[in-house]
Amino acid sequence: PQGVADAAARSAGAAAARTGVPGGPPEAPWGVTAAHRGSYRGLGDCGRWAPLCRGHGACGAGRGHVGATAWGGVKGVGAAAWGGGARSVASATAVAGAAAEAPKTKPKRPRLPALDALRFFLISYICIGHFVAMATKDVFFLRLFSQVNVAVGAFFVISGYVMAYTATELGKLEASPRVFPAAAYTVSRIAGFFPVYVAAQLLFAPVFIYADVFYNGWVKTAWHALATTSLSQAWFPMHAELWNPPTWFLSALAWALVAVPYMLPYIAEMSNRGLRRCMATLTAVSVLSKVAYSYDLGCWALFEGMTRAHPNLALFNSLRFSPFFALVEILMGVVAARLVMVGESGRDPEESALEARITRWASSVPPLAIALCMKSLFFARAAGLVQVNDMLIRGFVFIPLFTWFTMRIHRVTIDPEAPKFSLVKLLEWGPLQYLGKISFCIYIVHGPIGQIFYKRVIANKIFGFVWSKSPPFFYVYLALVLVTAAAMQYWVAENRWVAQRTKAAVTRINGWLLPSSLAS
Repeated sequence: PQGVADAAARSAGAAAARTGVPGGPPEAPWGVTAAHRGSYRGLGDCGRWAPLCRGHGACGAGRGHVGATAWGGVKGVGAAAWGGGARSVASATAVAGAAAEAPKTKPKRPRLPALDALRFFLISYICIGHFVAMATKDVFFLRLFSQVNVAVGAFFVISGYVMAYTATELGKLEASPRVFPAAAYTVSRIAGFFPVYVAAQLLFAPVFIYADVFYNGWVKTAWHALATTSLSQAWFPMHAELWNPPTWFLSALAWALVAVPYMLPYIAEMSNRGLRRCMATLTAVSVLSKVAYSYDLGCWALFEGMTRAHPNLALFNSLRFSPFFALVEILMGVVAARLVMVGESGRDPEESALEARITRWASSVPPLAIALCMKSLFFARAAGLVQVNDMLIRGFVFIPLFTWFTMRIHRVTIDPEAPKFSLVKLLEWGPLQYLGKISFCIYIVHGPIGQIFYKRVIANKIFGFVWSKSPPFFYVYLALVLVTAAAMQYWVAENRWVAQRTKAAVTRINGWLLPSSLAS
């Protein structure tokens, strides 16, 4: 009977605690009890005593050294009884109990500050690209800064990378508890950017509404207000750029976030080999959709950023605005982060010699070299040396290069032997960190401010002319964007009252979406 077995095990444990039992690890002192160093998950994996213990105590990997502390402890006792020697049952149990109360320390996630500065450079490129035609008529510079449809994919990759880094465990094949419940994770992620988005909607509402009513009337304007405020515009290919055009990205991101927490746990459980296969599959989905677009329209060499009359704008917009394809690139970022995080725990035993060599080579390339490759690609297209459309360049070349670049930044950041002078260290420079901090606000406000000065119906109403007549004013525009973004960062993004109201709103929404036991 179970009671007899338990009693026998307790007697054996007490005897072991009093007299000590040899046979532990070579460096173990005489009398090590079952809760010794080498504890495996705090369970009853104690060799020949396992049938009796059945995981009731914190036997750990005792391998037969069941001592009395095993029966007085709980999960995680670990090395409490290390060096136990001949000691009383009571004292051994007390030590084990005290150790059990000490929480296990998780490995700390080092910050990746270089990614913040990287966001600033990407957003600056897009900010310039949206209004560069107001500053110059030089074809080379127009082509150089009109590859926004290529660069925007980097934001989805970074978003996925950060999600995986913060919501999966280091060196373990599991997701963080913060991913559960999925609905709460989605709400919290959207709440991270929604206050700044809504603040811009309200601040620039007169600009948006006046232009919308002028062209479409009040009924459509009301519908457009609902679509943009609810972040639904990305589902409408021909209307994704309503009101604040660049924020179609947030719409696609928000809807992709509905699916991400359901996928993160499965990706977190993948080994290196599984992650590589997943990355190959996601890349194939991304590339094939762009090949189909190019083949159906015969637009292999089309430079979309400079094209006024696209052969099929609806199909093009369906590809670049779709939340589904945004999700694909986000998951590529997730997989990339996991490849680094899982790699920190050592080599995958399933990895072949060829895979190991490729990994070593890819991990030795300096981030600066990859950055120069991406920059050279943009210059080559601007000069007409590479005549391939935006979508193919994005899927075939830019996204793989940028994903690799992000992984290298991560590895260099956590490498204690990394050189002191490198691109990554430059990106960690204080002023660039501040610019990275306000980069999201730059992204939010640069479109509306540009409309005030460069959108004909608005600029003529306010100034009587469009500021494109004065190309040097473009630099004033950039300065205004920077100042406005800094103000919005201070008064909205970092405002305590806004944070409290947002937290209260998240709690209420979780209360509607989740059972009461999970809402908190």
